[in-house]
Amino acid sequence: MQTENKKILIVDMDEVLYQCWASVLYAKFTGTQFKSENRKTLLIQALFNTKKELDAFVDFSFSQENYYYGIPLIEGAQEVMRKLNEKYSLYICTDYLFKGYEWTSEKAILFKTEVLKRDFPFINPEQYIFMRGKHLLHADILIDDRASNFGPHINQGLLFTAIHNKGMTDKELKDKNLIRVNSWKQIGEILL
Repeated sequence: MQTENKKILIVDMDEVLYQCWASVLYAKFTGTQFKSENRKTLLIQALFNTKKELDAFVDFSFSQENYYYGIPLIEGAQEVMRKLNEKYSLYICTDYLFKGYEWTSEKAILFKTEVLKRDFPFINPEQYIFMRGKHLLHADILIDDRASNFGPHINQGLLFTAIHNKGMTDKELKDKNLIRVNSWKQIGEILL
């Protein structure tokens, strides 16, 4: 929780703490060995030829007990987050809206809350933020995988490498004042 002497650190959930839920579920849904590396875009919608196929995938995903139960954590996330929680006013900020499928929002928040409580029991649920428009955030440090989420009120941005941001050049990173990070070990080296 926030105290006066600690810097505010906000950490994204999807593709930063956990592997891509949509890619894992897509593999399960299609019965294939699909991996995130096969995606050419951040949008899972691009994997489907028709809206009917996408609708079936969304129905499948949200009919699960909790689709996050099968989504692996990114290596080192728990250990480093535990230490960051002691040093910073740490918050987890995650999107909850699957565009075009707003009916999933309540379940998405429930799923995410359950898995965060399970995997990060040392973080108080009062430290969870569910929102769109992360570019509006104010923080000393933001760790996220989407360059568009780093708005003008972030003092230091750490861009977690994901398939959809690998193509960003050093110049683009510099222009957005972002430092690329490839692992939680590297984040620990920078922030601890």
